[in-house]
Amino acid sequence: MKNYKVSIEGMHCENCTKRVAGALDKLGAKNVVVNLDEKCALLSGDYSQEDLRNALEDLGFDVTAVEVV
Repeated sequence: MKNYKVSIEGMHCENCTKRVAGALDKLGAKNVVVNLDEKCALLSGDYSQEDLRNALEDLGFDVTAVEVV
């Protein structure tokens, strides 16, 4: 299992963070933490960058980076 940091543009409120967390939960991500101030999500799992990007971009957010941390 890998740990990821996903940088996300377009989050403006707590509802946005809930939508991001929900999309990542649907992928089966573990330990999901969405930080509105830093505009990122931290999570654990085994995913391709494309899987993570698609899950969030389908909601209208822009994924600017996906890092394995």
